[in-house]
Amino acid sequence: MAKQKEKKAWFPIYTIKEFGETFLGETFLSDPNNAIGRSLSINLMSLTNNVKKQHTNIGFKIINRENNKLYAEPSAIEVLPSLIKRKVRRSRNKIEHSFKAVSRDRKLVNVKVLIITLNSTNNSVLTRIRKNTIGIIRSIISKNDYLEFFNDVLQRKTQDYIKKRLSRIYPIRDFEIRVLHNLGDAPKEAETPVKTNKAESAPESAKEDAGKEKKEEESRTPEEPEEAKEDAS
Repeated sequence: MAKQKEKKAWFPIYTIKEFGETFLGETFLSDPNNAIGRSLSINLMSLTNNVKKQHTNIGFKIINRENNKLYAEPSAIEVLPSLIKRKVRRSRNKIEHSFKAVSRDRKLVNVKVLIITLNSTNNSVLTRIRKNTIGIIRSIISKNDYLEFFNDVLQRKTQDYIKKRLSRIYPIRDFEIRVLHNLGDAPKEAETPVKTNKAESAPESAKEDAGKEKKEEESRTPEEPEEAKEDAS
């Protein structure tokens, strides 16, 4: 006797409550539990109805099922190469770097950045920009849960803040977090080697008004990263 085929049905996928339970799509399965752990990628334009967001893809991972609904949490951001090519021009330096960091809720995060200077400069300046970028981002991530950091990157709060900080070393034309990827729980031995700096606590710093930033520039503490030394020289 032939084995009876299991009936399949369409199951809707939504973002988790922290991201508004936005409808992402549907999957055709016999058992919705089989979808847990699967990943999907969606263009940000289709989520926001904003054509300016077409160069960014958002990755999601299905983590839960409630009744016949599946819920996915954001797991990655990727800026498409087409946007990067448009930004790069002659007579400017491009810095690309990839590194890992650990969030406050112990998620191991892979970060890839792209920095474009306003004009060409020497290698020592580019090295200082790269080192400061790593220090600032690791510090911000360590003070925030992964989803908090993800949301700030999505809203470009983090990028705008870091661009201002790096511009103290040398004028920055563009700063992009090209890739942000949650790699899962960080190993116990994984630590984020960062210098503590109150100014690098993330969203709060990004919301400072111009007057406060001016005051900060005029009276930097010894705890500031390497850029403070560069300003003095």
